[in-house]
Amino acid sequence: MNNITSISINDFTPLSTANISRLALHENNITDIPFGAFQCLKGVRRLDLDRNNLENLTFNSFLGMDSLEYLNVQGSKIVRISGFQLNTTLQVPPNALTGIEENTFLPMKYLDISKNQLACTCNLSWFRSFLSQGDVTLSNPETTVCSPQSISQFVGKSILEFDSEIVCGPNLTVYISASAVIIMCIVGSLLVWRNRWWLNYKCFHLRLLIIGYYELEDARERQDYRYDLNIIFPDEDEGWVHEQFLAAVQEHLPDFLRNRIVCGDDDLPLGGMRFDAIDRVIENSFKNLVIVSNASVNDANYLMTLQMAVAHMNAVQLENVVMVFREGIPDNQLPYLIRLFLSKNKPYFQWNEERYQQMLFWEELTKTLTRNKKMNGILPL
Repeated sequence: MNNITSISINDFTPLSTANISRLALHENNITDIPFGAFQCLKGVRRLDLDRNNLENLTFNSFLGMDSLEYLNVQGSKIVRISGFQLNTTLQVPPNALTGIEENTFLPMKYLDISKNQLACTCNLSWFRSFLSQGDVTLSNPETTVCSPQSISQFVGKSILEFDSEIVCGPNLTVYISASAVIIMCIVGSLLVWRNRWWLNYKCFHLRLLIIGYYELEDARERQDYRYDLNIIFPDEDEGWVHEQFLAAVQEHLPDFLRNRIVCGDDDLPLGGMRFDAIDRVIENSFKNLVIVSNASVNDANYLMTLQMAVAHMNAVQLENVVMVFREGIPDNQLPYLIRLFLSKNKPYFQWNEERYQQMLFWEELTKTLTRNKKMNGILPL
């Protein structure tokens, strides 16, 4: 017995060449063992640290003790043990252990944790399972008993009688948490899908706020043209265009006056041939808006008018032709000119009755109809 209160990593360096098999440091006032304090004592097989004031015992304190077979820390104040991987006998009775942190013990020869206040609760289930594997022999199991803080039916019984599978079962917290996360992800995905058009609508405004528009535009104003808008559509869609689409255009673009919007043959200027009048309207319109539907696929007059509009777009090098798809059309049924238009990333929009997509549709369409961006190439007709 000495009055040693602390140990440093250099205290045992002079003994590194000595043939020492046992080191006794019992009955001192040691409160802490620093990392690798005994690393130079590779030949020591037994280390006695009993009856000190140690509270924490960690494997890192004994790194380098390759020959250690017996470690005794009886009668101290140990409340925590962590990270042991020594193939040795570990003596810890009696101390102040109430529990053992998960994965503290890895295979050892013998383990004595008797006369501690072990709480046999579900937190100790992993350790009970570890003992059942037979990798370590538990010494004095009859005095390694469950404390009053244990599950009531095991109080005072040996830890080996603690059957955690009966009272604890699977880790419900893990299963419930995992299930909750999965359900939240599914619900979140459904909500995003359900509100995708509202999100697109908000993202559109956010994009405008952050990056704005930095494209090269035509210097001419809408008032420099005879017409604000020329709406091109197949004959079968005339009712829908006049009853729904044109009314919505006037609602969202109040500056586009009705007498400056050409919508069908009735609005063509009088005199001359029909296609001559159509050509004059195309040339004198700020924007040419093309309605695309299944009816447009076999409408020869409509396709001729579309070709005239695209040819004019090539001539003036302005993206003044905009397409609006009234309905979905299979790719293999789209006319060549429409597929060519889409392949060159020209402006087009999809009509939809859903509320937020409608809002997004008109926000984007009105932004496009109020400016003419310059082209950087032509469409090969």
